[in-house]
Amino acid sequence: MLPVVGEEVLIGFEHDDTTRPYVLGSLFGGVDKPGDELVQSYDGSFALRSDHKVHVASAEDTTFTSQAAFTVEAQGDVAVSAGSNLAIKAQKLSLGGDTEITLEAGTTLTLKCGPSQIQLSSAGVTVSGPMINLG
Repeated sequence: MLPVVGEEVLIGFEHDDTTRPYVLGSLFGGVDKPGDELVQSYDGSFALRSDHKVHVASAEDTTFTSQAAFTVEAQGDVAVSAGSNLAIKAQKLSLGGDTEITLEAGTTLTLKCGPSQIQLSSAGVTVSGPMINLG
């Protein structure tokens, strides 16, 4: 990450030539404090903070793995898109909305639970299962 104006930096010089400086990294010291969210233990943990935007791009696969909880928080909208398939798997999955939840599919929407299923398509609605109770 490039430092921003006003940050303290550590500078090195190519072949000890003071006319050829380069920034090695940002530093914390004096009035610059890392803040609680950036202070991590010395166990291999790390933190990343930006006052503007964070962008991650990869020409190949990108994987985020956690052996414990994984949290994504946003104050604004969150969008997830996939060029092909999107799979979400969990032992327990909860979806909730304060006012509305909309599931939308272009051709077919299917809800399955064991041998029972509800299928919505442009042709109509099909409900199947060992026993169906209406009302």
